[in-house]
Amino acid sequence: MAIKKTKSEAKDHEIKVTRAKQFSNNDNIGFDVIINDVKILGCILIQGENEKGEYSFVSFPSHKAEKDGETVYYPYATVKLSANDQKEIEKQIEAMLE
Repeated sequence: MAIKKTKSEAKDHEIKVTRAKQFSNNDNIGFDVIINDVKILGCILIQGENEKGEYSFVSFPSHKAEKDGETVYYPYATVKLSANDQKEIEKQIEAMLE
């Protein structure tokens, strides 16, 4: 029996940011979050600007390794976030840092 992979849309999750701290050397913010009763420590909200404009995304915790002479990162945990999830995380972080 073959398992068929299907692309799924990101669904909204129950989210609670429990800690947020602005890094002193850049615009990124470290935070911990509870998503659907699972606590994930060591996430980073990456923020910046490029030729397309401002951007931000959530980076989940990972560890660095070498594979075939290349540096790769393997995530400890990851969640497919919807656009609403991303906005909710940013809103909660902003409220904590005020």
